[in-house]
Order: sequence, then C-alpha cells, then structure tokens
Amino acid sequence: MSSSPYINGKSSPYMALNTPNVPNAPQTEHTAVQQSVASVPPTGVFSEQPIKCVCFQCGATILARATKENGILTWLLCGGLLLIGCWCGCCLIPFCVDSVKVALVDIRGTGASEGVLIEYEYTSQELNDCEHVIELLAAHPRSNGRVGMYGLSWSAFNSLMMATLRRPPALHAVFAAHGSDDLYNNDVHYGDGILHQDEYILSVDHENALPASPDYLINEQWANERFTRRPWIDIYLEHQLNDKLWQNHSIKYSYDNLTVPVYLLAGLYDA
Repeated sequence: MSSSPYINGKSSPYMALNTPNVPNAPQTEHTAVQQSVASVPPTGVFSEQPIKCVCFQCGATILARATKENGILTWLLCGGLLLIGCWCGCCLIPFCVDSVKVALVDIRGTGASEGVLIEYEYTSQELNDCEHVIELLAAHPRSNGRVGMYGLSWSAFNSLMMATLRRPPALHAVFAAHGSDDLYNNDVHYGDGILHQDEYILSVDHENALPASPDYLINEQWANERFTRRPWIDIYLEHQLNDKLWQNHSIKYSYDNLTVPVYLLAGLYDA
C-alpha cells in the first residue's frame, strides 16, 4: 500500500460493504478504503506501511501493521475475508480482496422479516432459517459459493451454532464477537446460574411487539404475528437450571464438529 486509508464520519459500519467495486464508481472515502484493501496480495504478504482507520461508531483510531502471522488485521481465508475491527467491539467491518456481498437478515417475525415470531432465542426454527439463507447466498449468481458469518452477541451465537451444530457445506469461516459456548452460564439470561434481569431481559418482549419495518403497518396480521406468542421471559423463568433448553444449542458440547476457521473476539470489561 502506498498510502494509509482513513475512515471518517459517523455513518453506518456497513456502508463500505454496500459500495460496489465497479469501474468509474464515485471516489468516496469508503470506496477508497475498499480499493486500498483490494490491492493487498491474497497470500498475506503485506507491506510494512501501517493502516490507520477511525472507528465509525466510537471514533477510536486503529493503527495496525497487518501481517499474516500477527496483528489486528487478519486473513481468515487465503485470498478471502479480511477483518478490520476496533477493540471497542462496536465496529467490525469485513472487506474482501475483490469485493464482498453482505446480507443483513432479520429473524423471522422481527424487523423487515415476515412470519410468526420464533418461540424463543436460538430455536431450531431460527437455525433452519440461517441454514436456508446460507444456501440462498451460496447459490446467488454473484456469489462464488463461499459464505462467511460474522456478528456481535446474538449473531455471534448464531454464527458459532451454524459452524458446529449445522455445518452447511457453503459456510467457510466465522467471525464471532462476544459470543459464547455456554448459553446458560454465559449469556444474558442466567449468569453463572443467577437470573440476570438486565435491560435486555426486561425489554425484549416489548421490542418483539414492534411492527415490521419499513412500513410499520398496524393491522390484524401484525397483531396475530406479534401477540399470539408467549413472552420469552416466561419461558426463561421456567428453565432456571441448566437443562436441555440451554444445552441443545450450547456449542461447548459439540467442539469436535468444528471444522471451519473461527476468529473469536471478546474482552473482560467490554460487556
């Protein structure tokens, strides 16, 4: 790299991902970063010139020497996924040598996704949907068939579950920030067996009742899909011991199934 790319502003961390790398595209800060990263050889042989970035969310400066063996910037796949992340955990931005297509998927019955809300977090239905999305992305005409998953918290859990419990053939790598292998002892419901009544537990059922975006229609379908489900907090309170509800999707019991590269990010004082 002949120069160090800078990322400035408070825009969405996904903006750079959605900018197509096409000839004569407008030269914005985001496309400049993408093209600079694209110039790096896929073999992991990097120059000594450090890369300076500013986190989209918190404004923290990242100055890293990206090497194949060590550093903040790390290749997960040879010629594939490059990760730029701020240690604050709020900005995780994957880039690719040529380009990367990103799908941001809402769980069924939430956000912009149709259908009836899942029964509770991490159900088999939720993982079935994840598997279906991976198959669709792998078969997309603009895809090379190699799909990666990344996410923070809930989506990190999903990524790890797919890599160990479902293992779809098209899933080739996972980046999980602040996920866990133990849903009972190390998630937001019960911390080391103690009921954890934080903001999430107390508000998640209210959030689940929100109408779908972007139209936010308040109609009979919305009422049927949102208010016919049992509140999640009731289910969690019924399972105050480490029973099958937590164990079935805790990957600590399935380490031997893990065959794809996994990059884990966490911190003692970040939560």
